[in-house]
Order: sequence, then structure tokens, then C-alpha cells
Amino acid sequence: MSDKKKEKRRGHGEGSYYQTTVKGIEYYVKEISLPDGRRKKFYGKSKRELHAKETDFHRKQMATQKRSDQTVRQYLAAWLEITRNNCRPNTYISYEYLIRKHIAPAVGAVRLDALTPQHVQKMIDKSKASAIVINRARACLRNAMNYAIDNGIVDMAKNPASKVKVPREPEAIIKVLTEAEAKQFFAVLKNYRIGMLFVTAAITGMRSGELLSLQWKDLDLKNRKITVRCTLNRKNRKGEDPKTDESKRIITIPQRLASGLAEYKLSHDEHGTLKKSRGLWQENNLVFSSIVGTPLWDRNIKRILRDALKKAGLPDMRFHDLRHSAATLMLAMGIKLSVVRDILGHASIKTTDRYTHVLEGMRIAAADKMDDILL
Repeated sequence: MSDKKKEKRRGHGEGSYYQTTVKGIEYYVKEISLPDGRRKKFYGKSKRELHAKETDFHRKQMATQKRSDQTVRQYLAAWLEITRNNCRPNTYISYEYLIRKHIAPAVGAVRLDALTPQHVQKMIDKSKASAIVINRARACLRNAMNYAIDNGIVDMAKNPASKVKVPREPEAIIKVLTEAEAKQFFAVLKNYRIGMLFVTAAITGMRSGELLSLQWKDLDLKNRKITVRCTLNRKNRKGEDPKTDESKRIITIPQRLASGLAEYKLSHDEHGTLKKSRGLWQENNLVFSSIVGTPLWDRNIKRILRDALKKAGLPDMRFHDLRHSAATLMLAMGIKLSVVRDILGHASIKTTDRYTHVLEGMRIAAADKMDDILL
């Protein structure tokens, strides 16, 4: 059989595959190594078909091993391959890391059908990782064991990773800008090439990934609309669908923000034209890009944010705190909770409701300051 291979770039978590033409028909091909050293090839006319065949193969492999001496490590390797084809790339990368670094070293050698809550509890208690990482590792193992139980790979009445004591995660401290601090911050941002990135974040509450994948076609400045279509995948540097349907939304922005973005576009286009003339520009149609048109790196955003806050005389905060600031400022202005939820793209109003506690704290602080007048 004459195969003409054509290498294909892929996203993280998709696995290694290439395209080949057989008798005039194009196929996607993936080759994997089996535990006994043999190689196995899968063919599909589409990536979906290719992944389905591989998933089915791994599912059958696990089924034949269910009465054998399969270890947790062996099972998780097969489960991970099935998960690869049925989850977001970042989820797969997270699972792979958690299994490799935290789960397999602790319980990998245990027979799958002999895994007990005591094994899992010991893994948790002996871990030196943070509470957040420990809880994520336990959740990953719980998901994997749910699959094994649901598909009859093991005969267990209860999931051994469910009934265990987990460490309490520290409560997240939400930092927000007051109205006066926001004005200070915005004044300083005028001196930065991508200052409008931070202004837009603090006004709309858009997530960093949403802003970094935002293209000019998503902006309708005449009608003051921003359409959120995707989010930036930090691994492959490309836009992808957001996690929830609620995240896809249209945001109506203030007139001054629309005018500010229009002015920013003029300088952005001028900069791009100059770089193009020198052969240094990569056109991605991004609203907020690096000096050569490529997606911005988080480390550079953090550096600029830290510098701008310092020059504004404000305490350090994370980029995500600008989203928190937008939420609290909207609520302080009397905008309804349900409207704020829609603007932020929250799947549940319970997520938005947490800002009311921050707002109450701000009100108390304001009342305490007014005490000074009475002294």
C-alpha cells in the first residue's frame, strides 16, 4: 500500500497523528505503543472517527483486563487515552500531570480491584502538595474510578476515592478596585501601548483568555458591542470554545470605552503597518497582541499590570482581580445581580452572588470613614 504522509500540526492533548492518502482517499492515522512493545495503528476519515476507534480499542482492552492483575497505574494509562478524546486539551494536560506526579507514585502499584479508601487517604495525608493540588488529584482519581465502576471494569459498591477526608482549601482573597482607584489606574494606563486591555477588563469583567483571543471582527464599536466567541488556549496559543454556553455572549459597553477602543485601533493599525513594512508582523486580527501581532504572553501582561499599579500608587493584584473589580463596581452602581451575571458570563448566579459579600465589606468601610466627620 502506497502511503503519502502529510504531517499535521495538532493541539495539546490531541495526541500524535498524521494524514495519509490511500487509493485517493485521505485518512487520519494515529500510532500508539502497546504494553507488550507492539505498535498499533488507527485509521479514520475524520479526526472524530479516528478518536472513536482508539477510544473503543482502549475500552475493550480495559474490559479484557478487568479480571486480571491490572494495577491502578495500568488502568489510569488506558483511562487517560480515552479521556484525551473526550475532554478539553487543558483538562487532559491537567489529568496527565496529576496522575504522573501525584497519583501513580502513591497508589499506582496497587491492584485496581484492591484499591480502598485507606489507600487514597494515605495518598492525601502523605502528599506535600498544596490543598488545591491534593483535591484536584483526588477528584481526578475519583473520576477515573467512577468510569471503572460504571463500565464494569471493577466490582465495587462504592468509589474508594469518594469517602475520604480532604484538606480544606484556603479561602480566596478577592481584591477589587474602588471607583476612585479605578480612575487612578486608568489615568496611568494611557501611557502603555496595550493599556486598553486592562481598561476593558476592569469595565467589562471579561476573562483574560477571552480578551487575548478577541479579534477586531468581534467588536462593533458603532453599536457599542463586544461579542465573546472564544477563549485563548494557553498551550497551543489558539482560540477555542469556552467551557459553558453562558460564556458566549454579547456585551454592551459604555460609549467612552467604545471611543477609547476606536482611538486604540488607530494606533494599533499604525504600529502594525510599521512592523509589516519591516517584515516583522504576523497578522492574527487580534485586538490585543504582542508588538509583532502574536497572542500576548501571561508573563508580559503580569509585568505591565504590576508596573502600572505601582505607578498609580495602588497595591498589587492579579489580572483576574480586574474581573472582580468590574463585578463589584457594577453592583455598587445598582446594576441587578442577574444582569451582572449575564455580562460576566457566569453559568450560575451563585457565582455572581459572592461579590455581594465584597460589596457589603466596601459599604462598611465607607461607613467607618464617615465616622471621622462625627468626631
